[in-house]
Amino acid sequence: MPLGLAEAAIISTTVEGMLYGLSVVMFVLSFWILVRDRKKQKVNWGLVFAAISLLLMSTAEYAVNILRLIEGLLLKGPSMPMGEDFYFADVTQPTFTAKGVLYNLQTLVLDGVVIYRCYMVWQSWWIVAVPILGWLGLLGLTVGVNYTLSHAVLTAGNIFATDTGRWVTAVYATTLAVNILATALLAFRIWYIQRKSQQYMTGRHDSLHLVVRIVLESGAIYSATVICGLVTFLLNNPGVYIILDLLSPIICIVFNLIIVRVGFLSDARMTGMASETGGPSTLRFADRASRMQSSAPGYEQKSMAIELTQYVETDADAASVTDKPGAMYRPGARSEDRASAKPFCP
Repeated sequence: MPLGLAEAAIISTTVEGMLYGLSVVMFVLSFWILVRDRKKQKVNWGLVFAAISLLLMSTAEYAVNILRLIEGLLLKGPSMPMGEDFYFADVTQPTFTAKGVLYNLQTLVLDGVVIYRCYMVWQSWWIVAVPILGWLGLLGLTVGVNYTLSHAVLTAGNIFATDTGRWVTAVYATTLAVNILATALLAFRIWYIQRKSQQYMTGRHDSLHLVVRIVLESGAIYSATVICGLVTFLLNNPGVYIILDLLSPIICIVFNLIIVRVGFLSDARMTGMASETGGPSTLRFADRASRMQSSAPGYEQKSMAIELTQYVETDADAASVTDKPGAMYRPGARSEDRASAKPFCP
């Protein structure tokens, strides 16, 4: 028996509520990590604003879905000629347009943050030129798909129709391509820095390697969900309605996941516990740098940050290997010059 759209709406809203609760918890943890120690470190208000925006849009999208259940099952749906299913299939409904706009805005914010992170570790506009062009294309497609769906009078009850289907397919494919490309560039850069700076790092485990895993795993969660949505849509499967509703809280979770995991990894207390148990420790470029050859081959001037804490709160602002935390280390510089170096402020 094929899945009815009314049943799909009930299932998707129920599961979305569970994921929404998790996203709220993740937001609280992420917000605490971003704003803690404000007197000691500069708060990245851009990330704070992005986190709050994603949570608000996720909350609004969930509220719209609850409203759609009420209208579809109790108010408007029963009086429609084809019953409740037609209400949930009608893409011209204001509630359908509203949830589509909210999802598209969340996608733009998430992809924009990933591109921003990518730029911060590469410090090159040429590297992120293609992802930026893809993001601009996604912005145009977002306007086009919402306009087309809200004016699809002749095909209002069929989102898979050619006129609307090609727009939805383009949005899914574009956000997938942008996210995968930006995430891959970001992970590659962190891996490259980790490889080139191994001799300057202390600790039993390489924390940058863990950061690469965190970035890739977070990107994989979102990409896998989008792929499922794209495949089900191309197959004209009504399950796409469920996946579309789940994408909203998943975007919020994925955004905060990197901040939370790396933030906990870099927490001083957890670092102390990890050192005792042999687990991951806070990444610190070697304090012994002044005792090592300053002309070491492959020396990477633009590394991630002095500590993983700064990676989270500055989102991978460019830094350099230091003699001591907070002081710039310049290859070939005299020891007295390094001792008087100014603190590095990302």
